[in-house]
Amino acid sequence: NRCILCGTIGGFCGTIEQRPYAQWSFDELNGVLRISGEGEVATHPWLDLYKDQILRAEIGDSITSLCENALKGCTKLSTVVINETAALADIGAGAFSGCANITSISLPRELRTIGSKAFENTGLIGMITLPIRVTGVADDAFDGCAGITAIAVHNSLAVTSNPSHWSLPNPEAAILAY
Repeated sequence: NRCILCGTIGGFCGTIEQRPYAQWSFDELNGVLRISGEGEVATHPWLDLYKDQILRAEIGDSITSLCENALKGCTKLSTVVINETAALADIGAGAFSGCANITSISLPRELRTIGSKAFENTGLIGMITLPIRVTGVADDAFDGCAGITAIAVHNSLAVTSNPSHWSLPNPEAAILAY
């Protein structure tokens, strides 16, 4: 569906069995991808069309998971908006892989898992704080993120994921427990 007046196109990106659906829209004039509705994002139809035009991604508060490779290779993407109170619990494998212009991201309180290479080769810098509910992080979730100086994790994370096995390219990066 395309709005000729406002330059917006969109559709569904959830599973057919799930109602209500996750939806997406892309504002071609401003380079903004909005993912809204409810439930999981199961497909990423915007990648084939707008991968090189997405500057900002806004993840709605009722989205519960981002699929594998949801924004992979969006090299111009520099801003990701996820509210602290959003329902996002799972970030799929490769979800932000190759998004080199993302320098920071706020992760929501409900986040539980971060998939393999989810943030691979992003431009993340400084300290990343994983919310207290995170129970699993793939060992290679932050591959190629040389700008990360520290990752703060809750003590309970060590039960299901061993932060000492994470492959962080910066030898000075610290794993801090809280």
